[in-house]
Amino acid sequence: MKTCIAAVCWLFLLGTLWAQTESRDQKASVGQQTDKQTALSTSAQLKVNPAQEADIRRLMDLAGAKTLASQMMEVMGKNIKPLMTNALPAGEYREKLIESLFRKIPV
Repeated sequence: MKTCIAAVCWLFLLGTLWAQTESRDQKASVGQQTDKQTALSTSAQLKVNPAQEADIRRLMDLAGAKTLASQMMEVMGKNIKPLMTNALPAGEYREKLIESLFRKIPV
């Protein structure tokens, strides 16, 4: 049960971060900002120093972030699959739909 709650929290946090990033990217790309100076500062904030990015990636590799992410996705997949099976109405398509979803999401 705790794992299920943790998985839902992670999904919520990831969704929130994704929505904020999408919102920021859309504003910058569509040019909805009226002040040019604000637009320039926003685009400057989105740029990442390549050396800093390389250092962060190296640190994540040392910490085993890829392995941890794979383990988390595997556990979440095992926990979410029965929940989805119970949430969807019974029918021939239910298993096909769930399997199709899990093929698209690497677990």
